[in-house]
Amino acid sequence: MASVTFRTVTKTYGDVVALDHLDLAIADGELFGVVGASGCGKSTALRIVAGLEDPTAGAVLLDEVDVTRLPPRDRRVGIVSQRDTLLEQRSGRRNIRFPLEVRPDAAPPGTADDLVEVQARELDIERLLDRRPRELSKGERRAVQLARALVARPTVLLLDEPMAFMDPDLRRQMRSDLVEIQRRHRVTTVLVTADHHDAMVMADRIAVLHAGQLHQVAPP
Repeated sequence: MASVTFRTVTKTYGDVVALDHLDLAIADGELFGVVGASGCGKSTALRIVAGLEDPTAGAVLLDEVDVTRLPPRDRRVGIVSQRDTLLEQRSGRRNIRFPLEVRPDAAPPGTADDLVEVQARELDIERLLDRRPRELSKGERRAVQLARALVARPTVLLLDEPMAFMDPDLRRQMRSDLVEIQRRHRVTTVLVTADHHDAMVMADRIAVLHAGQLHQVAPP
């Protein structure tokens, strides 16, 4: 697994400052929560770790290696973003399998389908494997996205509102499954959420962001 370090990371969009000199260290194997109001910069921070955004200034390190300019596919990072990124023409099974196709080194030859089945069982979503995204609820689509992020066994898992749109029962089950999977695999996990309760019951430590600035880091 990997530690995650932000070194004075700043991100601006014109005159808008999304992140303002963020210094933050997330330990190897930690389940780390990030909370704050909409627009505080928490999703931007996740996208910078994933390589989907470049910082305006500063650096991001994974296991003390500067990956700031490294392409996303070379970072071994899994992400569930706020945007629905499922491929509509593919079944749930083929959506989950997608990272194993674009990164052949992520699975031994001939094991991709087995890994998909294992991941679906871990999240109790086998019933979704043969459905197309248009046949799924918003919560079910999010669960398939999560399975896709996990199937290649990333060193860092980034979760941007992973339980949004889920009904209360599915939300409770997914919360429990996520903690169990994180503990089992010891994958470093960064959970961004506007729901403070999710962060309080799941995270080892929590960071509070406000207007792009880090205001507090502490255990729940």
